[in-house]
Amino acid sequence: MLIKERGKWFDNANWNVMVKILKIIKTDYRDRRIIRELYKHETTSIKIKENIREAGIRKGVRQGCKLSPLLFNIYTEQAINECKEYYPGIKVNGVRMQMLRFADDIAIIA
Repeated sequence: MLIKERGKWFDNANWNVMVKILKIIKTDYRDRRIIRELYKHETTSIKIKENIREAGIRKGVRQGCKLSPLLFNIYTEQAINECKEYYPGIKVNGVRMQMLRFADDIAIIA
């Protein structure tokens, strides 16, 4: 059984992969471009003692953004569909189970 650490998927979504997935599901080019631009210039401030520096953010969906849950669901659904091809799962009482899912907690049964 493979288990991704709790909370890591939301913070680790690869933006390039996300844009490719949006293309696969036939999201309009203009919408993909807007989403890519939203993420392309994202930064944060890091404070160490009295020093404050700005750093670029290169992965993950935006915390608190209304669009983030949808993007996260699209991203994880694509990953789940790809996993279904390679992990047949197990049979429990005659029912094939490949994964257990609840919100952003996913366990793949191999």
